[in-house]
Amino acid sequence: MENILKLKIWISDIMSFPLFVSAEESDYKIESSNNQEDKEKENYNGNDDDSDGDEKDPEDSMPLIQEECLNTKKCALLKHHYDECQKRIISVIEEAEGGKIDNENCVEEMFHMMHCIGNCSANKIFSELK
Repeated sequence: MENILKLKIWISDIMSFPLFVSAEESDYKIESSNNQEDKEKENYNGNDDDSDGDEKDPEDSMPLIQEECLNTKKCALLKHHYDECQKRIISVIEEAEGGKIDNENCVEEMFHMMHCIGNCSANKIFSELK
């Protein structure tokens, strides 16, 4: 029974693995109140780093490029294999409540898929760097 719980936790970690990471502004809102007060004082004194106001942070194109690569014929096939493996593992866990299960996982399929995405997207991503 302990092995089943470990496998369930391990699979849930894999399934929640972020395939595409994007930085959202809300992810960086956590600051201490002292740091925020210091920044407000700095902005009040006219020492704002973004003085012209026209400059915006560049948009991260990596997640879009990776999504495009995932939808290519070659990578889509590997994604299909990964999804099928996940379904198979989940069904084995559900059927084997209290029983013995093999140590099967989808790590190999995930690495093949990620490798395909990396090969496809690398040149496109580096060509956009300034």
